[in-house]
Amino acid sequence: MGWRIIEINKNCHTKLFLNNLIITGDTNISIPLGDIDVVLFTNSRTNVSVNLINELTLNNICIFFCDNKYLPSSMVFPIIGNLLTLKIFNEQIKWTEEFKGKVWKKIIQLKCFNQLRYLNYLNKINIYDYSNIKSYIDQIEDFDITNREGHIAKIYWHKLFNVGFNREQDDLTINKLLNFGYTIINGMVARSIIKKGLDCRIGIFHKSVYNHFALASDLIEPFRNVVDILVIELLKRDIIKFNTDDLTVEIKEICLDFIANFKVMINGYYQQLNNAIDEFVDCLINGTFFDVSIEYTYEVETDKKEYFGEDINVSV
Repeated sequence: MGWRIIEINKNCHTKLFLNNLIITGDTNISIPLGDIDVVLFTNSRTNVSVNLINELTLNNICIFFCDNKYLPSSMVFPIIGNLLTLKIFNEQIKWTEEFKGKVWKKIIQLKCFNQLRYLNYLNKINIYDYSNIKSYIDQIEDFDITNREGHIAKIYWHKLFNVGFNREQDDLTINKLLNFGYTIINGMVARSIIKKGLDCRIGIFHKSVYNHFALASDLIEPFRNVVDILVIELLKRDIIKFNTDDLTVEIKEICLDFIANFKVMINGYYQQLNNAIDEFVDCLINGTFFDVSIEYTYEVETDKKEYFGEDINVSV
């Protein structure tokens, strides 16, 4: 699988040639499909060939088309998964409510554990807050019926940013960037789900008839912390402001580079995010899900030295 996240934001033509993505415009660019993980089309005037779209999907490359606010509005995925699609799908539709409840409990535990670990790493919580969150994590039940996640989230966001912060304030720069990053990762999760043979529409906790990616909405949860780490890093370095900036091309490029290079420790081994997501989905399929562990390094390798400095190991 490739590792590069490509954003095409110019008025140009794109096509397929000899298994390469060809971009023609002010300059001509050729990128091997084998190097690509995600492609974002953010300019409505970009010309895209159908042949290219078909080949991108056949290579399990996630495709996003963005709206006039440069936020992802649609995704393209292959209909056909791997050769075991039917067998895996038949197993998926047999998931019991008891199984789903335990899976959701595990997902929320993974997510909340890393939220606690990150706050502690940043020295943003005292002993009381640490013990309080740890107690909530220990109290998580199947399907999180007592909403421990919600209690933890309230503490997490207030400690991470400030007491007045609200995730529902769409005009805040940090919320725009969080939403942008989450959407990219959600697409990566959906792509992995489909190529592994599962059906995105059959969720574990999310069940809205309007959500065709319910399972992706479930499995993304432990990986949201990646974007949280990015936002904190950009705030610390004064690259973005709390509520005064739009998502510029440069900020989005930083976000994409960060996600493409970020490494996650899953089951004791560091892997790039896209590979970690694949392994996470595999664990759900092969029956090892309840033993899975996910942790973050809080470091990233980046090519954006003009923003992060000459030392490409960025540590928050």
